[in-house]
Amino acid sequence: MNRNYDNLIDQAEVLATTLKEKGYNNLFLFRPSSMITDLDNGLKGLATIWKFSQIREIPRLNLTSCTYRNEGKNTINCEFGIDYNNKSGFKITDLSILNVNAKGLTIDTEHIKVQSNDQIPTKEQANFLVTPENMIKKMTRTKTQKM
Repeated sequence: MNRNYDNLIDQAEVLATTLKEKGYNNLFLFRPSSMITDLDNGLKGLATIWKFSQIREIPRLNLTSCTYRNEGKNTINCEFGIDYNNKSGFKITDLSILNVNAKGLTIDTEHIKVQSNDQIPTKEQANFLVTPENMIKKMTRTKTQKM
């Protein structure tokens, strides 16, 4: 299968730039490959794998950006679902944000569907969605809706 490697690299760089502009600058876990690296090298590495593979479609990819710790020593993990299309390139389709405590238990989670890469929330916006302040708002809304 003849894939345009330069086009894959260019599209990977566009996605990396978009995520960096949104504040996601740390290391990422690339699944299904389980590779931990910076965003640029990870996407370029996957593009190289895809170039030489016999897979017809580039598989769905999950990126996990972690290492953000809030004041309560919890870790905020952002898991990006990514699809690829030859014409439009890499597209973030959804984002799961998890607030995980030091024991590995999920304290709060938020799932966002993304229609375009422009709609990806900034890292600060994503983190706020699972902070204790926002958890209180969610619980208050839920109680009000039940009444």
